[in-house]
Amino acid sequence: AAFIRARPVAGDIEMGSAFLADLQPFIWRRTLDFTVLDDMATMLSRPVASPGWTGFNLKTGRGGIRNIEFFTHVLQLVGGGRSANLRQRSTLDALASLAAEDWISTTQQTTLSAHYHHLRRVEHRLQMMADAQTHALPRSLEDIANFAAFLGHADVQTFLHALQQTLDEVCLHSAHHLFADDAAAGDTAPPLEDEDQMRDWLTAKGFSRPDDISSTLSGWMAGRIATTRSERTRTLLTRMMPDILDQLAMANAPDDCFAAFAGFVEGLPASVQIFSLLDHNRQLGRLLGDILILSPRLATQLRRYPMMFDQVIASNFFSPLDDADAFEATIRSAISDMPVELALDVITRLTRERRFRAEVQALSGVADNVALRLALSDTADAAIRVITSLATADMQRRHGQITGSFAVLGLGRLGVRKMTATSDIDLVMIWDGSSDARSDGTRSLAAGAYFTRLAQTLVNWLGGATGEGSLYKVDVRLRPDGEKGALAQSCQRLQTYYNDEAWVWEKMALAKARCLTPHTEAGKTAMQIMVTIMAAPPDAAAITTALNQMLTRFRDNYTDAPAWQLRQKPGGIRELDLLVQGLRLQHADLFSHTADPPEAILDTLHAAARLPDELAHALKDAAQLFEALHQALRLIRGTSSDSDDQLSIAAKKFVLTSCDCPDEVTLNTSLEGHRSTVMTALDRLMPPSDGI
Repeated sequence: AAFIRARPVAGDIEMGSAFLADLQPFIWRRTLDFTVLDDMATMLSRPVASPGWTGFNLKTGRGGIRNIEFFTHVLQLVGGGRSANLRQRSTLDALASLAAEDWISTTQQTTLSAHYHHLRRVEHRLQMMADAQTHALPRSLEDIANFAAFLGHADVQTFLHALQQTLDEVCLHSAHHLFADDAAAGDTAPPLEDEDQMRDWLTAKGFSRPDDISSTLSGWMAGRIATTRSERTRTLLTRMMPDILDQLAMANAPDDCFAAFAGFVEGLPASVQIFSLLDHNRQLGRLLGDILILSPRLATQLRRYPMMFDQVIASNFFSPLDDADAFEATIRSAISDMPVELALDVITRLTRERRFRAEVQALSGVADNVALRLALSDTADAAIRVITSLATADMQRRHGQITGSFAVLGLGRLGVRKMTATSDIDLVMIWDGSSDARSDGTRSLAAGAYFTRLAQTLVNWLGGATGEGSLYKVDVRLRPDGEKGALAQSCQRLQTYYNDEAWVWEKMALAKARCLTPHTEAGKTAMQIMVTIMAAPPDAAAITTALNQMLTRFRDNYTDAPAWQLRQKPGGIRELDLLVQGLRLQHADLFSHTADPPEAILDTLHAAARLPDELAHALKDAAQLFEALHQALRLIRGTSSDSDDQLSIAAKKFVLTSCDCPDEVTLNTSLEGHRSTVMTALDRLMPPSDGI
């Protein structure tokens, strides 16, 4: 904590600055290390020494200057590894930053700041009067009275009353839930290693498999897994597990919840910090249990990256997420002046953490599937924009600048902003400029080679492994000429390909395109080209023929899929999307841009009387139900291909709630009805011609 305020003041300033820079990762730890709270909580809650006012120490006494400074420094140490805004040398600046990021209330900030000023003023007057560095009040009441007069108080009682009020309010406002004593259930729980007593205690708590749970806990305390081989971890477990078990017991299926928690714990590496986090935030046990039992996919991620769970202590964790522009600004601020390798690590971590936050909000019912897919899409947008900037700067460093510009188009679910928890990103890279142009660096490249290499760098950085894992799976097969074409295509080639050579299905895919870098000249040109192309579609008969050929290909490859795997069902989510995009092409005159989601396309068709009321409403209802189910299954399992009997009771209930259905029978009946509607609509609106 002392180094929070350190700065070089004499001697070799540059060397001193370098030394402090080297210390920064040890001061501001990315993982929240709650062990510092144990010492600090002891200091902040120590009993009051009561020698009276004579000799009272304004700095170290209860409610004094150090009380405010330690309180501030602890919260800085806990949160400063994640937020550079908290890394303030000044106590007053730090209090303002803590309030701005909701670590403390505005009332706490203003009160503690005012009292800090007051205590420092009193301290300075003491030192003026004593002509020495002191923090203690005079040692006689007569001298205290003289000092009170020096401060401008009418009498000593007025001064002491004001001082007492200040000290009391400092103690009151330096309370924080992180310093609270959470040992509630632990007071009555038996030792974890005592299987007999623990079995009875678990039974009383409502667990139905107490033998299995008590045996597991006993094994943990014996150090049979990597996580519990250290004495410190076992001490933490002893302290926190009764309360964690209390939280798990309140779940719908407590035994399943414990099984998920046990699987998580036993998959963790040694010496993880998550136990310290749970020890100081016992109420998070149930949230962790809910995440683990609802989403095996997230449980796997948490085992690999347990520090992701640190985020949940932030007061704004369940608040709506910022949009793409705000998240982009956050990333750019975090990676400012970093080398590329470190920047990619930070981008990967921030992106993963934001996705985790969005997904936990959806699992907790705080956000619906619409908010989830928008948050995931905004996250991808921001990451792609920042990495495009990094890749562009890297190309300029290696090969110089070039006349022309570069743009990234998002297609598929990214294009229509309907990303799921496991979506790939479909990208097309476009450049605009003269094909005769060359870069001005010492290793000069022609325009085509330059932008293709830029595109390759972008794809590698988006999809390659970093020290923090990988960002996304990147699919670039939807570009003009497919896998045979250059990775970055010129705007001219984009236009000629889609005007003269593209298949109908490729134009359907292009209808979902959205420029992710709209402020570049290439982006503006590409969007104009796409709007022009989509305004002149093939004739209706050609669209119908192509659509039915695709439909036949789909159905020839369907397998005996579970009821909820809508991508492998006639009339399911793929066929509905095919129908909607086919209608969008046939009625191109109604649309002035691309990247409309299916529901918006259906609304436009209905408003223009191109679809009858009943059919438009039925197809929109189908689209919303299919999407809700697809999003829920991807969130939970990472796939929609599993049978529903592979889900836990809690996970199945989450799916039903997401689909607004009371039970499986109702959901399955509704799905069958909507699939029938889609198949009927396909036959009616896109009737197959002879021979198809």
